[in-house]
Amino acid sequence: MLVMLLAMMAADVQAIPSNKEEVEFECDTPGGHFSYWSRKMQTPTARIEGEIKIKDLRRTEKWLPVANIFLLDASDKTVAGIGLTQDPQASQHFYIVARIPPNGGKKLIGGFDVSEASIPLALGYDGSELQIEVGSQSWRIDFKSSIAEKIQLSCSSGDFRFQNMVITEKF
Repeated sequence: MLVMLLAMMAADVQAIPSNKEEVEFECDTPGGHFSYWSRKMQTPTARIEGEIKIKDLRRTEKWLPVANIFLLDASDKTVAGIGLTQDPQASQHFYIVARIPPNGGKKLIGGFDVSEASIPLALGYDGSELQIEVGSQSWRIDFKSSIAEKIQLSCSSGDFRFQNMVITEKF
């Protein structure tokens, strides 16, 4: 009897279905130019995690090297995301900039020195908060949106490799 009750309880506990996709993106641009990879989301909640390898920086007088992970709306406007932007005063230091509402506004949340070949990072959205991880640093930002429809990896003014990227969407 107890075994049957436990079996019925286990049947009620179901795993949340998810869809995983692995992505590699070589984002190689001259100074002052940008490139991107994007795709539609199947659900408004997702986690994007992997590494960015900084291969070459091509700063100009007007443009700093940057690598981004964004969630976009249907018209390709930034809803939320993270950007790793080279410090204009120190070439081996990068700022971590969160893009959050309203309208994808920018907020400096941290920084790091480039001492490793690649930087682990993640951006997650679970329906109520944005989770950001860069190296050993992490942040949780209250965020509610149902308008995120695309995922975008992008860069400007450098050669960045988005590697071992895994996109997980929960249904």
